[in-house]
Amino acid sequence: MALPLGIHYLIGKFDAFAGHRPDNRRLPVILLRREIEADPADDAAVRAIVDYQERLCETRDGARRALVPYALIDDTRLRDAEPHIDLLDDLVHQLARNLPRGNGGELKLPRFHTCRAVLRTSAGDGTIGAKRGQLRDGLYLELIRRRKWLATLAQLAGTLGQEGLVGLVRTVFSFFVFGLPAWIYGLWLRGSRGLRWVGPQIPGAGGDFLTAALDLSAEGRYRQDPVLTQRILVMALLRDLERASRPSRLWIYRLRRQWSFVVLLREVGAPGTPGRQFLDTYAHVVRAQDSAPLMILGALTGPVPSYAVPVGSDPQHPSAVADLVGDLYRSEPQGPVTEGVYVVTLSPEDDDGAAANALAPPSRVMVRPNSFADYVRPALLPLVLVLVAGTTLYYLRPWQQNSCERVKTGEIVGVTDGQECSLAAPGRDEELRALEKIVDEQNRRLDPDLPYRSVVFFAPLSARAGNLPPNGLQTLRGVIAAQNWLNTQKKQAGLQSRMQLKLLIANPGERFAYGALRPDSPDDPNVAAKIIGRAAEDRIVGVVGITQSREESLAAVRELGAEDIPVIASSVTGSNMVEDHKSRNYFQVSPPNSRIAQIMVEFSRHSDQIRVPSHTSQNADGYRKAVVVYDPADESFSVDLMEKFTEQYGPGAVEHVAYDENDPKQQPGDVAARICRAAEKPQGLVVYTGRSALIPNLFAALQRSSECETGGIVPPLNILSETMPKDFIEEPHILKKNYPFVRLFYTGFLDLETTPLPFSSQKFIENFGDVFNKLKITPDSDAAGGYDALNVMSEAVDAVYLGSPKTVESHEVQARLNDPGIEGHLGATGTLNLDSGNKYPPNRPIYVLEPLSDGTQQQRLACGLLPNGKNQKIWFTANEEFDCP
Repeated sequence: MALPLGIHYLIGKFDAFAGHRPDNRRLPVILLRREIEADPADDAAVRAIVDYQERLCETRDGARRALVPYALIDDTRLRDAEPHIDLLDDLVHQLARNLPRGNGGELKLPRFHTCRAVLRTSAGDGTIGAKRGQLRDGLYLELIRRRKWLATLAQLAGTLGQEGLVGLVRTVFSFFVFGLPAWIYGLWLRGSRGLRWVGPQIPGAGGDFLTAALDLSAEGRYRQDPVLTQRILVMALLRDLERASRPSRLWIYRLRRQWSFVVLLREVGAPGTPGRQFLDTYAHVVRAQDSAPLMILGALTGPVPSYAVPVGSDPQHPSAVADLVGDLYRSEPQGPVTEGVYVVTLSPEDDDGAAANALAPPSRVMVRPNSFADYVRPALLPLVLVLVAGTTLYYLRPWQQNSCERVKTGEIVGVTDGQECSLAAPGRDEELRALEKIVDEQNRRLDPDLPYRSVVFFAPLSARAGNLPPNGLQTLRGVIAAQNWLNTQKKQAGLQSRMQLKLLIANPGERFAYGALRPDSPDDPNVAAKIIGRAAEDRIVGVVGITQSREESLAAVRELGAEDIPVIASSVTGSNMVEDHKSRNYFQVSPPNSRIAQIMVEFSRHSDQIRVPSHTSQNADGYRKAVVVYDPADESFSVDLMEKFTEQYGPGAVEHVAYDENDPKQQPGDVAARICRAAEKPQGLVVYTGRSALIPNLFAALQRSSECETGGIVPPLNILSETMPKDFIEEPHILKKNYPFVRLFYTGFLDLETTPLPFSSQKFIENFGDVFNKLKITPDSDAAGGYDALNVMSEAVDAVYLGSPKTVESHEVQARLNDPGIEGHLGATGTLNLDSGNKYPPNRPIYVLEPLSDGTQQQRLACGLLPNGKNQKIWFTANEEFDCP
């Protein structure tokens, strides 16, 4: 389709005033049309309007950027329900989206958004005062959504706890965040000069803004009046754009915003169509105004509005009509009352090539270029203030206080270096607080003149009030011992080929509840995201710990994997962590449940330590009955181990007893009774596959159970557990003293009673004692696993440091762990081999241990690649030997 003859002269006038708006001037509305008898389908005016948006943009480095803020309104894209409002929503969205670079990034339209919020806010029922209050609260909520800082304060109020003094603080804080500001906001709405004009526009309303706005609220008298509602929104928009076009003289945008806000109406059709209705409303609103910041261009496809003035043309001089339009842009509005809408009829003749050449790229709107000099005048005073504030913030660093956040359970989750904030809830978590102090002391001993990298210990370290602390605390002790030994050893070696390690502590809360993004509560703390967010500043190269097999912990591992942060887990055994999870960033030093189940089955079948009465029945394979206690809600760990054990032991010889640790209706006494009933006829072995923290409560219930006392069970009741509770390790005498009814066996990854003790295990004992001997804390498998995890991570970090000492990034450490991996690492728990094909050490050593009354432990089974390098393939009873699985 050919361009109309001489249209380039007209486009040139548009360009001049789009790029440079006259001061304090209302620009005329120009409507284009073309009368053609030969080809009515030739819609040259529409094409001219649509194509004009290309002149308002430029393309640099492959990116399209707006030169002036503009909006192209197309009636066909509007919703049918309320097109008169949808048109303005679309217009505002496009103007904000097309704000040129270097002009603030956001177009603030407070009056428009306030009036728009009124239309979708319900004022409810009741008295006028009650309705005003409800409308005010609704508008304040809308304001919070638009103002990020208000939303942040509201979110902070929601993170405070409910109990005690904290609850009182939260109530007071919430009053100052919502109650008081909403009340003040209501006073401002009622008295603001910026909204005082609304009342006189509503028939019979008057009064202040809040009272008048009741008629426009969701159930208001005039909410369904399209003319009135659009008129109010247009008036609000014009006032906002007037303010936006002339910012403060102390602001750089005063010099840069010399362009017009351009609105392109693709079709101005018959009366009642959205484009025509908007034009009618705009013309009515601005008819008595001297200034308006909008430059409106449209294609007239319907009848000429009665208020529009035709612009004469001279066929002999194609540029004449353009000169007339230029005069309209330059001149003041004629008379006190005029709509300022003009119709320009395009030439019926086709372009002879002059217009196509003149409008061909790179021809476009010329705007004042941004310059560094724009900042000189407005930046002098703010620069001084910024320097002072920046210096203060640098030393105080108040943002780091958000590294630790209190959640609704009363726990504190987040990340700390032991000094910046505490993850220990006041009045409890004293063990964690003590460990934070040790970490802080060890981190302070790093040589500030030498390079370092950070490793994060990431595992549950707290519990709800009344619950037992998790095993992550003991694992953290092992990691702390490893950090102390590694940095001491590296200092002695001169650090030429070894990297200092700083330790950070990350607590995701009980059951890893806040470890990753929670789809049902996306605003809750996300500790994995906190780790990622500070990875660059803290030079984080890896994560160790995890300690629990849960879907929540796996989700956190995946978030870290998306940023190429390697994870070496310990005490993690759930099959889904290694069998279903193929991420390149995940490794673990502990064996999976499939391997542990093999050892438990082997011991259950053949151990002569478990006394079997002569009347005990056996299954078809000749093995004693096993009563398996499991947590049906813990699918990743407990159910997984139960299924692995049942499958390998033989379903016919297994009876299951469910024990849901989070079901308040399920009391330990009831579970104990079911266990004893299942075990007494015939007496069998109890296999516990739940979390170790629940064992003391279960043992106490077994001790008190009348079913166990009066039944046919001959004490002691033999129990084989996947692990042993932390309390039994730290105070071994309480097991035999408090629970003589049971005889406990458990699987572990560390045997400290072997004589002679392997060198790597002995080294672990010494290094652990260097930090914790004075606290009289006994190491165990969990501590040894944490110790090994940090040592393996350190070996990978040192290997990267030796090859590329200037970088040592997390992705490099991850690549090193995958290929060539870690081979033949003599750890406290055995010989470790990890790489892309071995996410956990193959043939990992596993022991079955029995705690004795003197506080020692007796090894009853040992299989796997032991810490001394021996591959143990056979285990022994008093009279027989059996192949290790």
